Amino acid sequence: MNFLSLTHNRLLVVLAMGLTLLINNAIAEERDPGGIASGAVGTQILSSYSGSYALLIGESQYTNGWANLESIPGELREVKKVLQSQGFKVEMSLNLNAEDLTKRFNRFIYQYGFEENNRLLLFYSGHGYTRKDKGYIVPVDAANPNFDEMAFLQKAVGMAQITTWVRKIEAKHGLCCINHKYFLIIS
Repeated sequence: MNFLSLTHNRLLVVLAMGLTLLINNAIAEERDPGGIASGAVGTQILSSYSGSYALLIGESQYTNGWANLESIPGELREVKKVLQSQGFKVEMSLNLNAEDLTKRFNRFIYQYGFEENNRLLLFYSGHGYTRKDKGYIVPVDAANPNFDEMAFLQKAVGMAQITTWVRKIEAKHGLCCINHKYFLIIS
């Protein structure tokens, strides 16, 4: 079973991000009633956060048996605009091979994930794959498992690894969106 790409679920992504922002606002107001710093609507940053950071990763130009996903770069630019309007500093990476994908997640987490007053969003859009009830995200150089299962397993990034990365985060709030399934971590 393959996950759907962002192309097929644009509305779901926008709703998930809106829900995330509402949850974070509600939680902040419980800690700090009225907890919004001064500023224009849409660009306000919650006063209880020292920073809001998002990592958007899009995989669209596959090289080893997967179909390309041409709409992802444009859609990530749209997501970036929405997040920036909500006060996030957004970093975007496209078409990462397995090694670079791992390095990118780690670099982002080490740069922003250990400041307790940050809020983080990790977002991945690209092919996903489920094998024996285990989910994987697919870097651009991973083989299609229908043609070479062992080569796929050498490059694909399992959800267990992503869970490990997310659990390292010590920031106040974090959201990880992977192929439209998300995990909310509130510490």
